[in-house]
Amino acid sequence: MVDGYTRNSSKRLSGLLKSHEQDRTDLTGGRGQQHGVIPFLFRRFELAEDLDPSSTTVDAHPLNWDTETEAYVADTDEDKTFLVSDPTGSLRGRKKDKFSSPNDQGNRGWAMKPHDVDLEIGKDRWEILRMQPNALLIRGQATANWTASTMTIDGVVVMQPDGGLITDQDPGGDITVTDFFDWDGSENDDVFAYWDAESVTWKQAMVPC
Repeated sequence: MVDGYTRNSSKRLSGLLKSHEQDRTDLTGGRGQQHGVIPFLFRRFELAEDLDPSSTTVDAHPLNWDTETEAYVADTDEDKTFLVSDPTGSLRGRKKDKFSSPNDQGNRGWAMKPHDVDLEIGKDRWEILRMQPNALLIRGQATANWTASTMTIDGVVVMQPDGGLITDQDPGGDITVTDFFDWDGSENDDVFAYWDAESVTWKQAMVPC
């Protein structure tokens, strides 16, 4: 379910992006020269620190358009980092290079014009309007027979939501899952697990009967 804040923010973002499309083209010389910033309003970012509901303001890298690769690339110069803030206190994301390639990308998103300045650190703070979500449902294969309260799975695929990132464990390795049903299972069984935000763990959702 999409909450009212997210829905309203998305509508506001879409409307402002549309209304300032001509300004963006005139001021930057076309799409290839956006450099991740629509003047005075929005900024693209990639997390430079892990974000969770207990750390609602973290460092982020600006995203710049690379004309050679035709893709946005994070500028990892420490002097270029800026603060992004989650006003809802509900978002979760992983920092860039937390895991090795091909899972080295951090959560990316859009932030709105800074509303204040953190005087102690001296950086502008931007409010997150939209960010790539964290994974909520995954599927993998059991790495061994199990009867205990936990298991590990590999070959993990994110099922929901589309584009979601696993933030707590390396998607390229084994993922630990809590088997709170106390079921028994066999190696290579397909296992579905869901993200439990309260316990900050993956919990088994189902296995084939």
